[in-house]
Amino acid sequence: MGIRWLRGVLVTGCLLWAGSVQAQTSAQLYEQALRKERTEGDLPAAIALYQRVAAGADRELAARALIRAGELYERSGQQEAVKTYRRVVSEFADQQEPARTARERLAALEAKPGAAPAAGGLALRQVTGNNLDPSGMPSADGHYLTFTDWSTGGNLALFDLVAGTNRQLTRSAAVDGGGGYVLASAISRDGKRIAYYWAAPPWVPQVRIINSDGSGARVLFANQDPTVGELQVPDFPPDGQAVAVVLFGPAGLVRFGLLSTADGSFQVLRRLQDAGYPLRMAVSPDGKWIAYDEIVDTITVARDVVIVARDGVEKARISHPFGNQNPIWTPDGRHLLFSSARSGELGLWAARVTEGVAGNPVEVKSNMPWGFTPMGFAGDRLLYQQATGRGDVFAVEFAEQAGRVAGTPVNLLPTYQGRNTKGVWTRDGKKLVYASRRGAVSTSSAGHMVVR
Repeated sequence: MGIRWLRGVLVTGCLLWAGSVQAQTSAQLYEQALRKERTEGDLPAAIALYQRVAAGADRELAARALIRAGELYERSGQQEAVKTYRRVVSEFADQQEPARTARERLAALEAKPGAAPAAGGLALRQVTGNNLDPSGMPSADGHYLTFTDWSTGGNLALFDLVAGTNRQLTRSAAVDGGGGYVLASAISRDGKRIAYYWAAPPWVPQVRIINSDGSGARVLFANQDPTVGELQVPDFPPDGQAVAVVLFGPAGLVRFGLLSTADGSFQVLRRLQDAGYPLRMAVSPDGKWIAYDEIVDTITVARDVVIVARDGVEKARISHPFGNQNPIWTPDGRHLLFSSARSGELGLWAARVTEGVAGNPVEVKSNMPWGFTPMGFAGDRLLYQQATGRGDVFAVEFAEQAGRVAGTPVNLLPTYQGRNTKGVWTRDGKKLVYASRRGAVSTSSAGHMVVR
């Protein structure tokens, strides 16, 4: 079972001049269904529209629509998912990709007799809490989540996932008063200590550590050297003797390694010059391996997932043109999970890891929310954050004399839906210029200016 973090949805659209809206085609119905599903969250309405597309003459689009409907049935916990996938296999065998997907989903759903259709994937549930932000991680027992409490000026706090209550651990934060504040945190595997990134004035990056009851706070790392401009505290190795830390320096230099909890000494494991900062770095449950992601294509912002030993020697690299990112280990350490758009849409993937070597990735769940970023396992539940800012570029008929919109908005862009904004026509009306987020993660580096 997974947990979803939902922090609000921002949908933007641009009203642009276009000709008369024609009768609805299968493609237009498909776009409406996607909007119902991804923007409005109205799954029943989306399914009904996908079924209308499936009844049309466009066999390729019909098969894709049935796959979408099947996945929505899974998310709704309905037995109709199996029937829908069987229909794709029997009626659309000539459509290779949808038929392959349908067979894979059927195999997953039917692997456990009597199980609910969602057994082949993750069940998503929203976590709510006052002033939560995604800067921390859950405890291994699933009881607590560390986070920065901005309502108190940026103090470190614990959110009780069971009781739904907050507990403040630090008292001196003052983001507006020069007192410093917390920007990231990680909790030890036994839940007894928390390491956190403290931004001390005037912007001095520090790593501090504190007991989970709020006692024993001390500074592990306080570097005023300009070669360290910022840092991350992504994970806590299982032995508790070190904290995984990422240091950001000038000219694109990124170093990551292990910071001793005893004396604050720093062991550099890797240097990533011009490879971009890791979105996530995770230590395996046995402490032998560290996984992280690094940019390998600065144009597409595609990333590889890399596995290194505790001495920094690379053991494996998981690559794909569409990229892989945000690696996280399963609690038993046998698989490495990561997000990837290698199937054409963002999904959660897993690779079996044996002595640091990764096997062929398999998809665990398709259609993960854009901006999906895992935060850690809370017991047997995967906690993740979701960036929900979305946008599309529409055209609509405008009655100039009446001074009002006269038609139904039509999405102009069939690709990367939900990620396109700020559309502007060129003066001759032949080209559309717009901004598009093409990465599978919600970061500024995923933005592109596109001319269509």
